[in-house]
Amino acid sequence: EEAYDGMRECRRLCRLAPPGIVGCVGLHAGFTLRDDMLRAAGELARELGAVVHTHVAEDALDAAYARERGHRGALLRLLSLGALPAGSALAHGIGLSQAEIAWAARCGLWLVHCPRSNAANGLPYAAVLRQARRVALGSDGHPGAMTRELASARTLGGAIGESPKVALQRLRAGWRLASQRLG
Repeated sequence: EEAYDGMRECRRLCRLAPPGIVGCVGLHAGFTLRDDMLRAAGELARELGAVVHTHVAEDALDAAYARERGHRGALLRLLSLGALPAGSALAHGIGLSQAEIAWAARCGLWLVHCPRSNAANGLPYAAVLRQARRVALGSDGHPGAMTRELASARTLGGAIGESPKVALQRLRAGWRLASQRLG
């Protein structure tokens, strides 16, 4: 019931958004949500002309939970349940397969790389996102000091041979993503 209370609150806030602000239906990680909740979130987002923001493949538990329910991966579970309208934003993506990254691109989804959050949670740098086309830099609850995110992405990415330009490209992509939500 608590989850559905949250959905009602999303509906209310999206409808009250001031001109120029486009709301999102916010969810936590898929492994914390039943299938009916994911379907309802997608339906609500489409009804409101909004998108969904959720965590995906932040931890191996997400993919394992999806496979236990007959899906090939965490993202494919969300897609098969209709939970992700085009333009939806997926935080983390550390455990996505190359096939899922390709699906995200075909479906017009954003992936949001959160290097400080990942590091604080003992998670690896999201090297798999190198293959993705629409990757924004995000903070996942850390103070939104994007200069700190940029520095973290450069440092952690550099440690695995990633060019510092990648972090800057992701920062700029984040601005594009934000401008879509802020009209």
